[in-house]
Amino acid sequence: MRAGLLLVLCLSVSCMESRTLDGDSASTIPGECGPFGACGGDPVGEWDLVSMCLNDLQAVVSSMVDAPECGDGLHGVDYNVTGSFVMDASGSAMTEISASIDVDAVLTQACVTALGGPQLSAAVCAMREDAIVQTPDSPYEGAACTYSPGQCRCLATSMTITDSSSDTLTQEGNTLVDSTGETASFCVTGDTLELASPPSIGSGVLTFKRRY
Repeated sequence: MRAGLLLVLCLSVSCMESRTLDGDSASTIPGECGPFGACGGDPVGEWDLVSMCLNDLQAVVSSMVDAPECGDGLHGVDYNVTGSFVMDASGSAMTEISASIDVDAVLTQACVTALGGPQLSAAVCAMREDAIVQTPDSPYEGAACTYSPGQCRCLATSMTITDSSSDTLTQEGNTLVDSTGETASFCVTGDTLELASPPSIGSGVLTFKRRY
Protein backbone atom coordinates (compact mmCIF):
# COMPACT_ATOMS: atom_id res chain seq x y z
CA MET A 1 0.00 0.00 0.00
CA ARG A 2 2.63 2.52 1.05
CA ALA A 3 4.85 2.28 -2.03
CA GLY A 4 1.98 2.91 -4.41
CA LEU A 5 0.80 5.96 -2.47
CA LEU A 6 4.33 7.32 -2.28
CA LEU A 7 4.67 7.03 -6.05
CA VAL A 8 1.59 9.12 -6.74
CA LEU A 9 2.34 11.74 -4.12
CA CYS A 10 5.92 12.10 -5.37
CA LEU A 11 4.42 13.18 -8.67
CA SER A 12 2.79 16.11 -6.89
CA VAL A 13 3.90 19.73 -7.16
CA SER A 14 6.73 19.03 -4.69
CA CYS A 15 8.63 17.43 -7.58
CA MET A 16 8.36 20.54 -9.76
CA GLU A 17 11.29 22.92 -9.86
CA SER A 18 10.44 25.82 -7.57
CA ARG A 19 11.49 28.60 -9.90
CA THR A 20 8.50 28.02 -12.13
CA LEU A 21 6.33 29.35 -9.32
CA ASP A 22 5.45 32.85 -8.26
CA GLY A 23 3.10 34.65 -6.04
CA ASP A 24 0.24 36.97 -5.99
CA SER A 25 -3.11 35.51 -4.98
CA ALA A 26 -3.63 32.21 -3.23
CA SER A 27 -6.87 30.50 -2.42
CA THR A 28 -8.05 27.00 -3.23
CA ILE A 29 -6.03 25.44 -6.03
CA PRO A 30 -7.69 23.06 -8.53
CA GLY A 31 -6.43 19.62 -7.59
CA GLU A 32 -6.69 20.12 -3.84
CA CYS A 33 -8.89 17.80 -1.79
CA GLY A 34 -12.13 18.77 -0.15
CA PRO A 35 -13.00 17.65 3.39
CA PHE A 36 -12.35 13.98 4.09
CA GLY A 37 -13.95 12.04 6.91
CA ALA A 38 -12.74 8.54 7.74
CA CYS A 39 -15.80 6.32 8.18
CA GLY A 40 -14.32 2.84 7.95
CA GLY A 41 -16.43 0.12 6.37
CA ASP A 42 -15.41 -3.03 4.54
CA PRO A 43 -12.38 -2.50 2.26
CA VAL A 44 -12.25 -6.13 1.14
CA GLY A 45 -12.70 -6.49 -2.60
CA GLU A 46 -11.33 -5.33 -5.94
CA TRP A 47 -11.25 -1.58 -6.47
CA ASP A 48 -10.30 0.53 -9.50
CA LEU A 49 -8.59 3.89 -9.01
CA VAL A 50 -10.61 6.73 -10.54
CA SER A 51 -9.14 9.93 -9.08
CA MET A 52 -6.78 11.49 -6.58
CA CYS A 53 -6.17 14.83 -4.92
CA LEU A 54 -3.69 16.48 -2.57
CA ASN A 55 -4.18 18.85 0.36
CA ASP A 56 -2.27 22.05 1.07
CA LEU A 57 -0.63 22.32 -2.35
CA GLN A 58 0.16 25.97 -1.80
CA ALA A 59 1.86 25.21 1.51
CA VAL A 60 4.10 22.72 -0.29
CA VAL A 61 5.05 25.37 -2.84
CA SER A 62 5.69 28.01 -0.18
CA SER A 63 7.98 25.66 1.72
CA MET A 64 10.11 25.19 -1.40
CA VAL A 65 10.70 28.82 -2.32
CA ASP A 66 12.52 31.20 0.00
CA ALA A 67 10.73 34.33 -1.25
CA PRO A 68 7.20 35.47 -0.41
CA GLU A 69 6.83 36.77 -3.96
CA CYS A 70 7.16 33.21 -5.28
CA GLY A 71 4.72 31.45 -3.00
CA ASP A 72 1.46 31.52 -4.90
CA GLY A 73 2.25 30.75 -8.52
CA LEU A 74 0.62 27.33 -8.69
CA HIS A 75 -2.67 27.67 -10.54
CA GLY A 76 -3.75 24.04 -10.79
CA VAL A 77 -2.80 20.38 -10.90
CA ASP A 78 -4.59 17.71 -12.93
CA TYR A 79 -3.93 14.07 -12.10
CA ASN A 80 -3.94 11.34 -14.72
CA VAL A 81 -4.20 8.10 -12.76
CA THR A 82 -5.19 4.51 -13.30
CA GLY A 83 -4.70 1.55 -11.02
CA SER A 84 -6.28 -0.74 -8.50
CA PHE A 85 -6.40 -1.77 -4.87
CA VAL A 86 -7.22 -5.39 -4.10
CA MET A 87 -7.64 -6.76 -0.59
CA ASP A 88 -8.88 -10.16 0.52
CA ALA A 89 -10.45 -11.25 3.79
CA SER A 90 -7.06 -12.26 5.24
CA GLY A 91 -5.72 -8.71 4.78
CA SER A 92 -3.44 -9.54 1.87
CA ALA A 93 -3.44 -6.45 -0.35
CA MET A 94 -2.00 -5.33 -3.68
CA THR A 95 -1.81 -1.77 -4.98
CA GLU A 96 -1.04 -0.99 -8.64
CA ILE A 97 -0.81 2.59 -9.83
CA SER A 98 0.06 4.44 -13.03
CA ALA A 99 0.24 8.20 -12.66
CA SER A 100 1.20 11.44 -14.32
CA ILE A 101 0.28 15.07 -13.65
CA ASP A 102 -0.35 18.27 -15.57
CA VAL A 103 0.83 21.39 -13.73
CA ASP A 104 -0.27 24.96 -14.45
CA ALA A 105 2.11 27.51 -12.91
CA VAL A 106 2.93 31.18 -13.41
CA LEU A 107 6.29 32.92 -13.01
CA THR A 108 5.89 36.65 -12.41
CA GLN A 109 8.39 39.46 -12.58
CA ALA A 110 8.07 39.95 -8.82
CA CYS A 111 9.19 36.36 -8.26
CA VAL A 112 12.04 36.58 -10.76
CA THR A 113 13.30 39.80 -9.17
CA ALA A 114 13.12 38.29 -5.68
CA LEU A 115 15.23 35.35 -6.90
CA GLY A 116 17.79 37.65 -8.51
CA GLY A 117 16.75 36.77 -12.05
CA PRO A 118 16.57 38.83 -15.25
CA GLN A 119 13.80 40.93 -16.70
CA LEU A 120 11.05 38.68 -17.99
CA SER A 121 10.76 38.51 -21.75
CA ALA A 122 9.60 36.12 -24.45
CA ALA A 123 13.17 34.78 -24.68
CA VAL A 124 13.42 34.20 -20.93
CA CYS A 125 10.04 32.46 -20.98
CA ALA A 126 11.22 30.20 -23.81
CA MET A 127 14.31 29.33 -21.77
CA ARG A 128 12.02 28.45 -18.86
CA GLU A 129 10.13 26.06 -21.12
CA ASP A 130 13.33 24.29 -22.15
CA ALA A 131 14.62 24.13 -18.58
CA ILE A 132 11.51 22.42 -17.22
CA VAL A 133 12.13 19.40 -19.44
CA GLN A 134 15.92 19.49 -19.84
CA THR A 135 16.93 19.96 -16.20
CA PRO A 136 18.71 16.75 -15.05
CA ASP A 137 16.32 14.32 -13.36
CA SER A 138 13.32 16.42 -14.36
CA PRO A 139 10.08 14.43 -13.94
CA TYR A 140 8.53 16.32 -16.87
CA GLU A 141 8.37 15.10 -20.45
CA GLY A 142 6.73 18.16 -21.97
CA ALA A 143 6.12 21.84 -21.31
CA ALA A 144 4.64 24.86 -23.03
CA CYS A 145 5.30 28.36 -21.69
CA THR A 146 3.57 31.50 -22.88
CA TYR A 147 4.87 35.02 -22.26
CA SER A 148 2.70 38.02 -21.57
CA PRO A 149 3.84 41.32 -20.05
CA GLY A 150 5.00 40.68 -16.50
CA GLN A 151 4.55 36.93 -16.43
CA CYS A 152 5.42 33.57 -17.97
CA ARG A 153 2.76 30.88 -17.72
CA CYS A 154 3.85 27.25 -18.04
CA LEU A 155 1.85 24.08 -18.53
CA ALA A 156 3.98 21.02 -17.80
CA THR A 157 3.21 17.32 -18.18
CA SER A 158 5.07 14.77 -16.13
CA MET A 159 6.30 11.40 -17.26
CA THR A 160 3.97 8.49 -16.56
CA ILE A 161 5.29 6.26 -13.81
CA THR A 162 3.90 2.90 -12.81
CA ASP A 163 4.44 0.93 -9.64
CA SER A 164 2.97 -1.92 -7.66
CA SER A 165 3.28 -3.01 -4.05
CA SER A 166 1.88 -5.72 -1.82
CA ASP A 167 1.47 -6.00 1.93
CA THR A 168 -0.65 -7.50 4.65
CA LEU A 169 -3.05 -4.96 6.15
CA THR A 170 -4.92 -4.99 9.43
CA GLN A 171 -8.12 -3.01 9.88
CA GLU A 172 -8.37 -1.03 13.10
CA GLY A 173 -11.61 0.92 13.10
CA ASN A 174 -11.38 3.57 10.38
CA THR A 175 -7.74 2.88 9.55
CA LEU A 176 -5.67 0.29 7.72
CA VAL A 177 -2.33 -0.64 9.26
CA ASP A 178 0.46 -2.17 7.16
CA SER A 179 3.24 -4.52 8.24
CA THR A 180 5.48 -1.62 9.29
CA GLY A 181 2.83 -0.01 11.49
CA GLU A 182 2.04 2.78 8.99
CA THR A 183 -1.61 3.78 9.09
CA ALA A 184 -4.00 5.14 6.48
CA SER A 185 -7.54 6.26 7.21
CA PHE A 186 -10.29 5.19 4.83
CA CYS A 187 -14.00 5.38 4.12
CA VAL A 188 -16.22 2.98 2.17
CA THR A 189 -19.53 4.45 1.04
CA GLY A 190 -21.56 2.26 -1.28
CA ASP A 191 -19.31 1.38 -4.20
CA THR A 192 -16.67 4.02 -3.36
CA LEU A 193 -13.48 3.60 -1.34
CA GLU A 194 -11.57 6.70 -0.29
CA LEU A 195 -8.09 5.98 1.02
CA ALA A 196 -6.04 8.72 2.66
CA SER A 197 -2.26 8.71 2.39
CA PRO A 198 -0.17 7.71 5.41
CA PRO A 199 0.92 10.78 7.45
CA SER A 200 4.62 10.19 6.69
CA ILE A 201 3.99 10.67 2.96
CA GLY A 202 1.67 13.65 2.82
CA SER A 203 -1.95 14.69 2.88
CA GLY A 204 -3.91 13.28 -0.02
CA VAL A 205 -6.79 11.00 -0.94
CA LEU A 206 -7.12 8.25 -3.53
CA THR A 207 -10.66 7.43 -4.70
CA PHE A 208 -11.56 3.94 -5.95
CA LYS A 209 -14.72 2.39 -7.35
CA ARG A 210 -15.67 -1.22 -6.69
CA ARG A 211 -15.00 -3.54 -9.61
CA TYR A 212 -17.79 -5.86 -10.77
